[in-house]
Amino acid sequence: MKLNLISAIFAICLNGVYSKPRKSLIPDIRIDPDNPINPGKLIDVGDCPSTMPYPTAYHGTGNGGYYIGFIQNTCTADHTYVCKRYAWSMSRIADGPIFNEGHSTHCVPEYSECYNSKGDQRRIYIYDKGIFKNPFNDSHCNKSIKVVVNSSDRNCYYSATTNKVLVSGLKERIVDTMVNNDGQTPRMINGRCLVGAGWCQCKKYVPPSPKPAPVSKNTYNCKGGKSYCIDRCYRKLKDKTWRYSNKKAQIGNTEIKNIYCQTDACQAAFDDFNGTRNSRSSYWRNCKNIITNDFKIYWGFPYTIDDSSIDW
Repeated sequence: MKLNLISAIFAICLNGVYSKPRKSLIPDIRIDPDNPINPGKLIDVGDCPSTMPYPTAYHGTGNGGYYIGFIQNTCTADHTYVCKRYAWSMSRIADGPIFNEGHSTHCVPEYSECYNSKGDQRRIYIYDKGIFKNPFNDSHCNKSIKVVVNSSDRNCYYSATTNKVLVSGLKERIVDTMVNNDGQTPRMINGRCLVGAGWCQCKKYVPPSPKPAPVSKNTYNCKGGKSYCIDRCYRKLKDKTWRYSNKKAQIGNTEIKNIYCQTDACQAAFDDFNGTRNSRSSYWRNCKNIITNDFKIYWGFPYTIDDSSIDW
């Protein structure tokens, strides 16, 4: 009886059926994303691990989570996909060059419910950690450009051409998107741009210039003459860049000359016939505050400028 049992085990081993206990390992998966049946290139790893490999696509957290990535190192709109799920897929794949000569079950990382800009749906099977990449920080994609999104449509979508909602209830904001090959205009399809929340209604961002503020009665008697003070104020303020965080803005030349250089504070600041730079610093601070307050009122951000860049 003992001999017969040993013989049976030996026979099983010879027939190639016996295998060691399965281990929960991260699989070495190699699979063509356009053809999940790729004979002879997969390694059977047994049961799927309890955790997924870290996703290399962009991972959004809204609406329960989603993923944005591009395939084949081609960051075009039809090769970029917005996907709802990322999970293991148990696939029955041919073991050899002949499809029906045998199959094994393999754990394959898979993105599912994926849509490109046209709304074409597919699954994306991952054979390499770099096959599905983040389009917002990869060298294969063009540099970014700022756009205003969700100004008239509070939803963002899975694609540029369909109305399957990805994230809803969004506010108007300024974000980065991919730029066209001209390097100057955003990649816009059907009035939508691809951003971190999906395909959102968008328009090109134009850096703000403050709107005219009411002009108070001028009472300052410019020592160098009013026209001199206005002209010097204009020359010193034009084409200067004002900043808030990573945002930039410039004041329109008309606003500089006809609004801000008409105020007492700005005329007194730039009247170099009336004392030294240091003695006029309080006037300059008042002049700068007028402009900063207008930025905050009309554009929502208190843009300011470094004193060292202005020769008052």
